[in-house]
Order: sequence, then C-alpha cells, then structure tokens
Amino acid sequence: MSVAVRRPLRVAVGLAGRGARLRGYSQENTEGRVEEDRKEDAEGMGRPEGLGGLVDDAASPSSSSSSSSSSSSLASWDEFASATQSETFRLSHLLVLVLSAFNAASPKAPWKLDTVALVMITWIVSFWIAAYKVVPSMLSFLKTAVLAPQNVALSYSGEAAVRHLLLDASQMVVIAVLLQRALRGYAYREFFAMGSKSTSRLSWIAVGFGVALFPAVEWLHRTMVTLFSGGGQFHNAAPSASASVGMFDGDGVYIKLLWFLVLGLAAPIWEEVMFRGFLLPSLARATSPAVGVVMTSLLFSLVHFTREGFLPLMVLGTIFGISYCVTRGLFAPILLHGG
Repeated sequence: MSVAVRRPLRVAVGLAGRGARLRGYSQENTEGRVEEDRKEDAEGMGRPEGLGGLVDDAASPSSSSSSSSSSSSLASWDEFASATQSETFRLSHLLVLVLSAFNAASPKAPWKLDTVALVMITWIVSFWIAAYKVVPSMLSFLKTAVLAPQNVALSYSGEAAVRHLLLDASQMVVIAVLLQRALRGYAYREFFAMGSKSTSRLSWIAVGFGVALFPAVEWLHRTMVTLFSGGGQFHNAAPSASASVGMFDGDGVYIKLLWFLVLGLAAPIWEEVMFRGFLLPSLARATSPAVGVVMTSLLFSLVHFTREGFLPLMVLGTIFGISYCVTRGLFAPILLHGG
C-alpha cells in the first residue's frame, strides 16, 4: 500500500477513534444528568414553582428540631400509656386478690334456700302480727290498766320508746325460737358467735373503720332529710322527719334509759342476728359474699320503712355486713349498730 493511501487511512481511523471517544463521553455525561434530574424530581415531586423557599424552610434545622420534639412527645405519651396500663393492671390484680380473700374469709351457710325462704316468710308474718296486733294491745293494756290508775301519762317519745321496746323484745324471742327450730339439723352456732380470740383485734379494727365512716353516713342522712322535707326536689314527697329531733326533750331519765335499751341493745342484737348472722351467710352460699352483703343491706333498709333513711341505712347495712364477713362474728356489727 502506498504512502498516499496509508496516510488517509490513518487519518480516518484517528478521526473515527476520536468520534467514538466523544460519543462515549457524551453518553456518560447525559446519563449522569438524567440521574441527577431523577433525584431532584424525587425530592421535589409535586412541588409547585415558587415554593422552594417554604420547602427549604421546612427542611431547616428548626423544622428538624420540632420534628424531634414531636417524636419525643409521642415517646413520652407512649411511656405514660404503658405506665398507666401497668398501674391499672396492678390495681385490678389487687382488687381481685382482695375480693378473693374476702370471698374465702366470708362464712357460707350449709342450709339450703328452702330453709331460708321458710324462715323469712315466718319471720315477716310474725313481725306483722307483733307490730300491728300484739304490741298495740299490750301498750293499750299498759296505759289503761297500769299507768292510768297511778295518774301517769306517757309522752310522745315515751310511748314510742315503750312500743319499740315491746316490739324488739318480741322479735328477740321469735327469732331465737324460729332459728333454733329451723336450723337444728345444722351446725349453726358459729354463724351467730360474737367472734374468737384470733379475730378479736380484727373486730376492733373493723369497728374503728366503721366509726370513721359514720360522719359520711350522717351527712347523707341530713341531705336526704333536707330533700324530703322541702329543701330539695322531693318537697311534699314525705312527711318531715323533724319530729325525731328533740326526741328526749322533756323526758326523764327513765325514758332515756328505755331508748338506750331499744337503740343500743335490743334492736342491734336481733337485727344483726337475723340479717347478718342468718341471711347474709345464706345468700353468700347461693350467690357470693359481695352480693350477699348488698342484698342483705337492701332488705335491711327496706324493712325500716323510711324514705329519707333508705340510702343511709343501706350504707350502714353494707358496713355491718363487711365487718361481719371480715371478722366472722357478730361482735363488730352489733357494736357498730348500737353506736
């Protein structure tokens, strides 16, 4: 091949190599620019023109600090929620343990519901007969045959004290005979015991807790009396209970002694024997001790036939019932009832 031919070939080959190198550089440069554009689009997708400053501000250090504070607030809330759930679980677990211990410690009667129904029906009938037939006849005989010849007249509170004492005395006799005959096939004495040496300190603790709750019960009673005597929405719903105020006014020491026997001894003894000693263990066996306490308190309040005293008596009945279940004896409820 001649020199004239070889020289143009070398020039052509050089030009072709240079063009190839230029095409490779251009392709690499183009791919790099395309990649950069893709990154920018991904970062600012959907961002209209003119909002660059706002977006840049959002990406500033102050924005990052607010984001960190928000995340820390969320973390604090999560910790609080977790701690609350933990405390709630602990309290519920403690409540379950307390109810389990209360259920285990509460006495449960061995007799069945048919015995309970028989005793309650017989007692209600005997109470009605005593309250509306026997006691009025005895009181009339006492006033006409005993006091009238001696020119002695009973005051209102004196006659009420004598009536209540006669009724309570009759109920003590009726309940003693009724329970002895109905429960003679069972070991029933433990349910009517005053307590034991092992629970003597616990009985006094229960009495202390019950006495501490008396101001709240007194406030509730005054509130109900106010509502039912014209101080609230129950105006004219019931007669005023102000007749009980000053019950001892004008009475001598004998009338006060009669009221002490009624309110401090006779009524607490037979009512606690009937409601806490007999009825509560009976209902606890059929349902549960807690339900037995509530149902017994409800019946205890209903049999007193007083609207303004319904809620206070139910609260007192609950206190008496809990003290009986905890101490397994009648000493604490009788003492609280007589107080």
